[in-house]
Amino acid sequence: MDVREREEFAKARVEGVENLPMSEFVLHWDTLAGASRIFLVCDVGSRSLVAAETLMRLGLAHVGDLAGGMRAWVGSGLPIIR
Repeated sequence: MDVREREEFAKARVEGVENLPMSEFVLHWDTLAGASRIFLVCDVGSRSLVAAETLMRLGLAHVGDLAGGMRAWVGSGLPIIR
């Protein structure tokens, strides 16, 4: 799940990753409750870390985030969709 805002997500994203912006996260986090695993990403890793910690406090297990965010992903040469 990409927690960047919609404008950021529209510029570049990882294929198959859905968008739930942090500005809407509190309202819609429960849509993730049925997932067996949740992996979060943002631009540099700070928002996804906050989102992951929030989900774990709410009782969701198997939650992780991408350290370094999309910048690390792109910097590693991994594919994105523009």
